[in-house]
Amino acid sequence: MTPVQDEALRTFSRILGTCILIGFGLSTLWFVAYEGGLVCAIHPRLFPMTDQECTLLTYGGIGIFKMLVLVLFVAPWIAIRLELRRRGTRPET
Repeated sequence: MTPVQDEALRTFSRILGTCILIGFGLSTLWFVAYEGGLVCAIHPRLFPMTDQECTLLTYGGIGIFKMLVLVLFVAPWIAIRLELRRRGTRPET
């Protein structure tokens, strides 16, 4: 591969790393909003649901969101980092 392609992979790796941080930051913020009582205080007013249903939907949503972050950002980031290491190109952090 050419140095331009290596640089493109390093840039894409940095972008994916940023997306990973943002994704897990958002899921943490979502969890904090749930634990603070904000989520289940607002949603039952908008939609007819019990606290148990709100809890189930919140934890399910957080789980699905984390799985999407893993599949869409973490897995490609690991693959790119491994490829850069295989080529002997120093991946930038």
